Amino acid sequence: MKKQVKFMIGPIYNYVRKANHRRVYQYRGYYEKLNVMDDTIFYESRDGKSLSDSPYAIFKYLVHHPEYKHFKHIWSISGSGELDKVVAPYKGLNNVTFVKRDSKEYLKCLATSKYLINNSTFQSFFIPKDEQVYINTWHGTPLKIMGFDIPGNPAQSQNVMRNFLSADYLFSPNQHTTNIFLESYKLKGVYHGEIIQEGYPRIDSTYHTDPDVFKSFLEGLALRINPNKQTILYAPTWKGTSISKAKNDIDQIIRDMSYLKQQVGEEYNVFIKVHPFLYNEARKLSEIKDLLIPEAVDTNELLSVVDILITDYSSIFFDFLVTNKPILFYIYDYQVYKEERGVYLSEDEWPGPALFTIQEVSAAVREISKISDEYKQVYQAAKDKFTAHDDGNVTPRIVQYIFNESKTPLNVIQPLETEKKKILIYPGGLRNNGITSSFINLTDNIDFNKYDVSIYMNTPSSNETLKNMEKVNKQARFLFRDDFAVNSLYEDYCDKFIHHSGAHTAITKKLYPENAYKREFQRAFGKTKFDYAIDFSGYSLNWAKYILAADADKKLCYMHNDLLSDSERTINGRKPHRTNLRGLFSVYNRFDKLVSVSTGTMELNRNNLSEFAEEFKFDYAMNSINPEKILKLGNEDIIEHFKSSEKDGILVPSENHLNFVTMGRLSPEKGQDNLIKAFAQFHQDFSNSRLYFIGEGPLRNNLEKLIAELQLKESVFLVGQLENPFPLMKKCDCFVLSSHYEGQPMVLLEAMTHGMKIIATDIVANRTVLENGKYGLLVENSIEGLKQGLTQLARNELNNKLDEFIPEEYNKKAMASFYQVLER
Repeated sequence: MKKQVKFMIGPIYNYVRKANHRRVYQYRGYYEKLNVMDDTIFYESRDGKSLSDSPYAIFKYLVHHPEYKHFKHIWSISGSGELDKVVAPYKGLNNVTFVKRDSKEYLKCLATSKYLINNSTFQSFFIPKDEQVYINTWHGTPLKIMGFDIPGNPAQSQNVMRNFLSADYLFSPNQHTTNIFLESYKLKGVYHGEIIQEGYPRIDSTYHTDPDVFKSFLEGLALRINPNKQTILYAPTWKGTSISKAKNDIDQIIRDMSYLKQQVGEEYNVFIKVHPFLYNEARKLSEIKDLLIPEAVDTNELLSVVDILITDYSSIFFDFLVTNKPILFYIYDYQVYKEERGVYLSEDEWPGPALFTIQEVSAAVREISKISDEYKQVYQAAKDKFTAHDDGNVTPRIVQYIFNESKTPLNVIQPLETEKKKILIYPGGLRNNGITSSFINLTDNIDFNKYDVSIYMNTPSSNETLKNMEKVNKQARFLFRDDFAVNSLYEDYCDKFIHHSGAHTAITKKLYPENAYKREFQRAFGKTKFDYAIDFSGYSLNWAKYILAADADKKLCYMHNDLLSDSERTINGRKPHRTNLRGLFSVYNRFDKLVSVSTGTMELNRNNLSEFAEEFKFDYAMNSINPEKILKLGNEDIIEHFKSSEKDGILVPSENHLNFVTMGRLSPEKGQDNLIKAFAQFHQDFSNSRLYFIGEGPLRNNLEKLIAELQLKESVFLVGQLENPFPLMKKCDCFVLSSHYEGQPMVLLEAMTHGMKIIATDIVANRTVLENGKYGLLVENSIEGLKQGLTQLARNELNNKLDEFIPEEYNKKAMASFYQVLER
C-alpha cells in the first residue's frame, strides 16, 4: 500500500512542494512545445550574478554594431541591487531584455533562443536542441588543477563535462588551456564541437575600457578611490571545499588588507575582488565595505585601472599580462594547496615573485620597479605563451566566425578522433563483486588506440565505489548522471510504471516513454554520438533504458549469470533482483546483442530467455583478466593485508595445516552453506584443515551461525572483503568454488593464474572455465560431492592430473571474443 501511495502522489507532490522539480517540469514543457527563434541570443554569466566576462564582451560588440542590429539580446540576471547600475545603460534599448533567472520567462528563453552564451555552466536540467547553437566561452586560463586531474571524487566536474559535451563552440585563449580541455577534461575523442583557440573576448574589454571613465563608475558604487593614486587589486581565488566555511577565508583577507593599507595606503588605492563563492559573506563585513569590488563589476574592465595585481592561484593574472603591469603572487598556503589541489605551472614560470607573508607583499610593493625589472624576461615569456592571440580584436574575429559563418582562418581545433570507435558503457555500481572485477580487467585490456571509452554511471557516494574507480584504466573517462530526469508528469508516471511492471504487453510497450529516455541521453551527452552503447552490468532496467536511448549504432546488454535463476534467487525472504531483471527481460528485444560471458552461459540464457529476444541476438564474450597485476598483487606481504583480521581471531594460513580458500559474495547462489557442511564432515577425518572465506554479503550472519552450530570457529574463518585477496589465496593449498550457478567465475581464472589447485561444482560456467576438468577438479553440486573433492585433495589425488593454465593465451582469446561481439 505504501508503494502504491508513493507511486500515485510522488510526482504531484514534487511538482507542488519542490521548486526545483516544478522548474524542471516547466522547462520540459517549453522545450517540447516551443520553437527556436532565430536572431535571439541568450546570455548568462556567473549564474546570472553579473554582466561580465566574454559573454558581456560579445554582447557589447553586437549591440553596438550596425551589422548585427537585427539580433534580440536576452540576459539572465539573478536579482537587482548591485546589478542595477551595470544594467542601467541597456534597459532603454528595444532589442535588449533582462529575465530573472529561474523564472518562467527564463525557462522559455533558454528553451527557444537560437544562440546560448555562457561563461561557465547552465543548470543540470538544460538540454541543447539540435537547432540551438551553444557557445561556452569558459572563464580563464587554468593555473590550478582542473577536471579529472583534481584529486578525489571525479564527479565534482560532472555538470562542467555535461555543458562541454553540449556546446557547439568552446573558447580557449591558448594552447595550454586547449590541452586542459582535451586531456584534463578528456574531451579528446568525444567532443563533437569546435575549440576556438583565438584568445578571450573578455580581454578586449581591458584594452578598450577608458580608465578615467571607469574610475568615475567605481566612485558611483561608493568605493573609496583617489584618482591621483595608483591602484592595487587583491584578487584571491576560491580555495575551500565548503561555501559554509567561507568566513575563514574572509577573516584572512581582512587581516591582510588592513595591514597592507596601513603600509602603502598613502600611495595606493587598495581594492579586493573575491571569488563569487566568497562574495555573499564578504559583503556583510563593514571592515572591507569601501574596498570590496561588487560582484556585478566586470573584472576585465576593472583591470584597466589596476596598476599592481596581487593574486594567488586565480586565472586573473593571465588576463592581466596584456597590461604589462606587475603581478605579485601571495601564496601563504602554498604547500598545503599544492598537495591538496595542485597547480600546472612551476614557480619559475610565474611572471612575478611568490610571497608567503603579507609583510613580504608590502615590501614587494615598495620595491615594485625593481621586481618588474627582475621578472621582465619571465613576464614576456608568459605573455608569449598565454596571451599571444589577445590583441584587443578577438571579439570581432570570433563574432565573424560564428554569427556570419564566414569561416575566416582561425585557430580552430576539432577534437573528435574519427578513426577511433566510441564506446559508452555502464559498469554497474562498481561495488566489490565479480562484475566490477571483470569491468576493471576489460579497461586494462581494451585497445585504446582503436577505442575511445566513456563510462556512464551514478555519482559515486561510497568509498568502496571510489576505490574501485581508482583501479579503472585512466585512459577511460567517467561521465556521471544525477537522478533528475527532465520529464513531464505523465512521463514520470509511465517511467515508474514500466520500472515496476516491465514492458511485456502491448499496453506497457505503448506506455514505455522512449522519447523521455532519449531526452535524458541528450541532457547527459548533448550532441555526442557513439558507435557502441553497452550495459555491462546487465541487472538494471533503470540503466538499460538509458543505454537503449543512446545515440549509438549498436546496443549491447551483458548477461553475467544464469539470469532466470538469478531473478528467482531468495535472500532473507526476498527476491532482490526479480523486479529489475523481469523488467530488463522485457526490453531485451530492443538490444542488438545479448552478451553472455561464456559459451555455456550463453546456451543456458538462450534456452531460458528465448521468449524475450530472437535467437541470433544471443552471443558471448569471455571475461578478460590482467595476469601481470594478479601475479604482482600475489607477491605482496600477507601480514600487511591481514593485520585488521587478526584482531578478530582469524589466523594466517600456515604450512602445518591443510588450507582451503574460497572467494565471492556471501550470497545463496554461491553455495557457501554447502561448503561449510561438507568441510565439517571432512574436518572429522582431517582435523588439521582450515577453510577461509573471502568476501562480504547478506548471508554473513547465517553463515556465522552455521559455523558456530557445527563447532568450526577454530577452523572456518569469514575473512571479509580484502583489498588484495591474492596473498591469502596463494598461502592456501586449494581454491574451492561451491556455486550453484555462475556466469563466468573470475575467481577461478584468478586462482588458475596463480597456478592453484582447484575444486569446483560441476555447473555449466565452472565446467566451461575449467574446460571439463582440464584445469581443476569438477565435483557434484552437493555437500557429498564437495566433501569427496576435499578428500581427494587431502589424499594428493589431484597431483599431476591438471594441465598448466597460460593466462596470456587465455586473455588473447577473451579480448578477441569481445571485439568480435562488437563488430559482427
